[in-house]
Amino acid sequence: MSKNILQNQNGFTLFETLVVLSITTLLVLLIPIQGFMDTNELSEQFFFEDFLTQWENAQNYAVITGEPVKVELRKPINGISQIKFITNNGNVTFIDQKISVPASVSILENQSYWIKKSSGYITPQTIIFRTERYLFKIKIQFGNGRYHIEKTEI
Repeated sequence: MSKNILQNQNGFTLFETLVVLSITTLLVLLIPIQGFMDTNELSEQFFFEDFLTQWENAQNYAVITGEPVKVELRKPINGISQIKFITNNGNVTFIDQKISVPASVSILENQSYWIKKSSGYITPQTIIFRTERYLFKIKIQFGNGRYHIEKTEI
């Protein structure tokens, strides 16, 4: 009777468990893991998010206060690029902002734009940034300065 009880028990043997674990381990090791970015790509991503956030903040400031905001993009001087958001009269309410540009991002040409007071309007332009792998074109469109980002591999 005890022999029948042992034969009716369900479950995995130690050998079957080891085979399943080894196959799972091989699959995990062989599949390339996507989603890992190097530090340059991560700092570039944070930079572009910060830049576009500051851009929208400057537009909102111009609309709310009725004061224009100047945006200046400067090519690297001594290896450091700069982007500045400057109010016309240095109003303390909107602190003049400078954005640190990572060393892996370069501004291809000096540019400056005025975000018009009351409307937040910006003349259509294309801002071009270059990284080691990509060319980013931020196209400012008609209307209230809406933008479209094109990312092309170099």
